[in-house]
Amino acid sequence: MIMYPLGENYIKGEIYKTVPRPGTPWFWIIPAMIAVSAIFLFRGITWESLTLFGIMICYGKIIELTHYRFHLAKHPWITSKYFQWISDIHILHHFDQARNYTITNPIMDMVFGTYLSPKGRIEEIKKALLHNDISTSDLINWNYLLMEARPSEYAVYVSAAQKYPGILIKVKKLMHFLKEEVNKTPENKILKDFFDKTQLYLGAVSEKTL
Repeated sequence: MIMYPLGENYIKGEIYKTVPRPGTPWFWIIPAMIAVSAIFLFRGITWESLTLFGIMICYGKIIELTHYRFHLAKHPWITSKYFQWISDIHILHHFDQARNYTITNPIMDMVFGTYLSPKGRIEEIKKALLHNDISTSDLINWNYLLMEARPSEYAVYVSAAQKYPGILIKVKKLMHFLKEEVNKTPENKILKDFFDKTQLYLGAVSEKTL
């Protein structure tokens, strides 16, 4: 969210930018350590367990590198037809985060019914984003930002509203949507809290602007 503000169109070639590559986060490292410990605990240190461990490490690094390169303007894979295909699949994940979870290939999404093909859809998304429509991805991201994000993440988005006017357009549309939903179900405390936090955000942006 910090690297790719919601006010810009998330379409390949238009906002992709080179950013510092972060290290592997602990919420990936700790589960991996638990899984590896379980392998050695139940199978012992054998060639088979060591091979499986090596495959897990390599596959994890491939996923990390592939996802990182989805968001770069220039890299060695950019001309690969296969990479362009999975990159388009990933763009759809940012448009609807309930789809296309996988990174290196869509097989598991196909198995579990979460695959959304990019064929014929990229142009539709471009048109939708040009009109600043609220998408599923926007609702998920803003819910996280306003309800769960760290203060540093929140502060970045308050400041970013000056640089990316599209953010305010999104938030105002979000306010209108939430207001209608709150009026429909005033007893929904979670929705009301979301609405209140959105108002606070707009107030913080106004103070920053002044």
